[in-house]
Amino acid sequence: DYRQRLLGLKMVEVILLNGVCPSRWKQEEANAEGKNSPLRELLKVTLSLAEDKIANVRLNVGKVLGTVIHVFGEEECRVIKYALLQQIKKERASETRQDRDVLYFATRCLEKCRTTTTTSSTKTESTGSSSSEPKPSE
Repeated sequence: DYRQRLLGLKMVEVILLNGVCPSRWKQEEANAEGKNSPLRELLKVTLSLAEDKIANVRLNVGKVLGTVIHVFGEEECRVIKYALLQQIKKERASETRQDRDVLYFATRCLEKCRTTTTTSSTKTESTGSSSSEPKPSE
């Protein structure tokens, strides 16, 4: 039922917004084996719904990701960008499936992703440059 998928998206949003998603698995073997982190697993679940047959589920993928985009790093943002660009491409290509709300939320999430990545790289550059500059003596 599509309502269960919507509920799943809402759960992902609540978990990520409240910071209760661990960055690593409790079992060290799982971390050593190179399994995806819990955060990436939640991302995989979310992105798997981008191709759902129900438009309301597809639009909520962009909506949820746009809300929690600040949680993800640059690598995850690249995955999100790719998935949303594919979603937009498929929405526009299909005459029967084209939904303007899906396009809106996917585009909005992409814009937030660009802003987040730009902001984080600017912070990194400013942090790096300020630590290498000598401090003026008083």
